[in-house]
Amino acid sequence: MRLPYGMPTPDEATKEIASKIVQLLVDSGLTYKKASETLATAQTLLDETTPTVS
Repeated sequence: MRLPYGMPTPDEATKEIASKIVQLLVDSGLTYKKASETLATAQTLLDETTPTVS
């Protein structure tokens, strides 16, 4: 049973950008662990640079 609060299905533009990010990581030759750490760091940087809505 699918729960109603799951992640929404991404649209085509989101999938395209995500594919580009994955390709960049693959092309960089990083290990899976380093690529995962890189994505986590990118998420942190995004959170820090995106204005908070209050």
